[in-house]
Amino acid sequence: MRAIRIPALFVVLVLGACRGPRLYSSKPGPYDRIPEGWEAPLVEARRHLEQDEPVRAHRILVELTTENPRILPVRILLQEVELQLLKEGLRAGNLSVPSPDRSLMWLGDHYLTQAEANPTTEAYVLAARLVPATDPARALAFLDQAEALDPKCVWIPYARAWWNFVDYRFTPAENAVRDAFRLDSGHLPTMRLHAIVLTAAGETAGAIKVLKIWWKRSRNDPLVSPEERGEALLDLASLKVLVGKPKEALRHLDDVDPRVFENLARLDQVRAAAYEGRNRFDLAFEEVRRAEDYAPEDPLPIVHEAMLHARQGDEEDELLSWQRLLDHLGEHESDGFSALLFKLQAITRLQRAAEAGTLAEGGEAVPRP
Repeated sequence: MRAIRIPALFVVLVLGACRGPRLYSSKPGPYDRIPEGWEAPLVEARRHLEQDEPVRAHRILVELTTENPRILPVRILLQEVELQLLKEGLRAGNLSVPSPDRSLMWLGDHYLTQAEANPTTEAYVLAARLVPATDPARALAFLDQAEALDPKCVWIPYARAWWNFVDYRFTPAENAVRDAFRLDSGHLPTMRLHAIVLTAAGETAGAIKVLKIWWKRSRNDPLVSPEERGEALLDLASLKVLVGKPKEALRHLDDVDPRVFENLARLDQVRAAAYEGRNRFDLAFEEVRRAEDYAPEDPLPIVHEAMLHARQGDEEDELLSWQRLLDHLGEHESDGFSALLFKLQAITRLQRAAEAGTLAEGGEAVPRP
């Protein structure tokens, strides 16, 4: 499924413990058993994708999925390549779309038509993947149809967990993760999602364990993209900061290839947090400012800057940063929950400063004598 990102400075999700099996032993079912002889072409397809040659990758993946259309991770990779080509205004084999910005909707309709014409479990799983994120009920309905055809496909509970989690339905997400692990306790996509669920539940040690296993097993797997591995390494570094191991976090960050990220802001934010954990505030400020340059509309670097000033006891600059955050939020409209929390945090801090007499009229911090 699509990637899920956890906010760097605020994760408060009321979720019960979601403990999976202690041993993530892999027992792939018929939808995940890669046929003999497929490894080399899959490696070649991945190489073409990394070299920005999606047409060549598409050709290879079409041949494989025509030979055996039941192998879902390969079908999913093909679906992603199709979507990439259509968004770029290119043809994906016989598929073309009149308006590239409607590629997701058009391709979703195409996959649904295929599923209705030839109902199979994999067809409905693929159709569910392309449902807009704003309509989880529709995706879950497709997954019900997939389950009616084969209740032993691990991709069904995995996808259910994903859709429920992004819809903030945490108990069903937790139950679906358990269901997926009962079918295949070493299913890599479920392990990755499990780490995210554990992180949200505050079970940091468990999340670190799962991520480490996932990282080791996904190495050299052509079905796992460099972008996925880069995001996982960032998550692992973030978790190491949370458990008070910033030195280990920095080592993980040294292994990150920055070329796999479209935007380097998150990489800089995590590195800033690691430097902060080592009391290297000079380097932390550098990373925060670099993150703001990469993502000027994101309020998070400004929040982090204010917190860094507070850690140093620099109230004047801290208050200026909170005021700058309010100005920033006024200039960049956002109805997101995180933005609201940041705004409330800034207002509360500035009000306390005003009550203490350290804030001048108009919101400017009063310089200390």
